[in-house]
Amino acid sequence: MNPVSNTARYLKITLVIFCFITVVAAADTALWHHVTTRMQGRIEAEVANLKATGWSVETGEVRRGGWPFGAWIDIQKPQLRHKNFPAQPFEAGWAGETFRLGGPWTEIVRKGLTVSLPGRQAARIITSSARATILTEALRLHISEDGTVMFHAPSAQVAVAMNLVDQTVALSRPSGRILIQPQAPPRATRLGMDVLSSTLSTLFLNAAKYPLHNAHLVIALTTSSTHPESPLFSPEGYERLLVQTASFSMGSEATSAHLSFSGELTYPALNGHLTLTLLNWHDAAEKILNIPRLQASLAPDTRVFLEHILHATPSSGLAESHPVVAEVSVVNGHAAPALEQLLQTISTQKIDASHLRE
Repeated sequence: MNPVSNTARYLKITLVIFCFITVVAAADTALWHHVTTRMQGRIEAEVANLKATGWSVETGEVRRGGWPFGAWIDIQKPQLRHKNFPAQPFEAGWAGETFRLGGPWTEIVRKGLTVSLPGRQAARIITSSARATILTEALRLHISEDGTVMFHAPSAQVAVAMNLVDQTVALSRPSGRILIQPQAPPRATRLGMDVLSSTLSTLFLNAAKYPLHNAHLVIALTTSSTHPESPLFSPEGYERLLVQTASFSMGSEATSAHLSFSGELTYPALNGHLTLTLLNWHDAAEKILNIPRLQASLAPDTRVFLEHILHATPSSGLAESHPVVAEVSVVNGHAAPALEQLLQTISTQKIDASHLRE
């Protein structure tokens, strides 16, 4: 074989490969420049829209990145603020370490544009009837054209104060979606939420070393029939709070007690009724009695009652596998003691415990 012809053939192959790489790199660069330019234009349009609706926007350095394996815009130290004024009666703010629009090419092709919020984020909103604060890390969002926001994060902490409710909860691996329809007609869903969390804990549960598992919340706020044009964050713009489910388990096992609420309340007054359903009630009673802090919170006669039903012979009226259902009245956001209602339901279907309270 002629060495000269071999050399020429190798040079030709090398030249073809080099030209191919050059063309791909040029196309990738052109696409990257086009996509990041559109991203930056979209961000600038959204910032202008926010400013026009009463928000102040502050940002640090803005950088394009991702080439050659993706495309994104990074904004350092972004902050949003909204002051309370008559036309939009709420105060809100958000601050983060980094805002990123975009991602790897594979993710952009598969999901479209996504928003990543690396590092810690903090958001707060204050209205005339409620106050909420949310802290997250490494939050990821995907915003679809129909107004649905998909999200997931490794963890989150949520503090809510409204009427008689003042609670802080910690969530692990929260995910779900939020539906936002500012122009929804009266009595239609204007703001909806579907949230899942593998565990949920509060200060009381942390002290008891007892987190709740598989928390699931599905709620919707309907547009007011009297003030349908009110701002999205104005309480008077809503009429009803629909609770499709608010549930959690008292353990990770299939036999663990499972508690769920559903129903409908007026908003923002929070008056109405909820249906409380308890599965595996026997497991719930055992856990309450085995956790000192929970047991100490019970009235003496309630503790005696629980101990009695755990050792009583089950009747056909209510086996351990049968659900316990109770109607809970809610007045101004305050619910009647659900535990007492559950105990009354159990006692009327399983045993006569009247002698325990004499």
